[in-house]
Amino acid sequence: MANFSIKHQPGFTAIAATCFVVLYLPIIVLVFYAFNAATSTSEWGGFSLKWFQSAWQNTQVIDATLRSFQIGSVAAVLATIAATMAALATTRTAPYPGLTFKYAAINQPLMVPEIVTGVALLIFFSRIKIFTGYSGLGYLIAAHTAFC
Repeated sequence: MANFSIKHQPGFTAIAATCFVVLYLPIIVLVFYAFNAATSTSEWGGFSLKWFQSAWQNTQVIDATLRSFQIGSVAAVLATIAATMAALATTRTAPYPGLTFKYAAINQPLMVPEIVTGVALLIFFSRIKIFTGYSGLGYLIAAHTAFC
């Protein structure tokens, strides 16, 4: 009996290792250069925490970080509430003619790549901003909730 497991295919280990290197090496290099004392990444100036210290002393960076946490937290809570309501609505109702469309609309984000969804939502919310002129914090929370 032939073994059709993917682990036994020739070249699997090499391809898997290459994928991991291509995915994780840039992150490792980025973390490595975050501790570089030099102002340029083309030269190594020694190990330093000065860039982290500089970031935490910059009030704009602190404000942006706190605002990002605020938007992310509220969007996550709202998306969780909406998803729970959708799950309850689809599992606790009797079948009706529009139920298949509802399932398709709810499962759409699982089938479309995130970059496509992100660009589509960017275009959609940009149009809303153009027509309404509204660009406050609620606008950002709505956009992030829709993406979640």
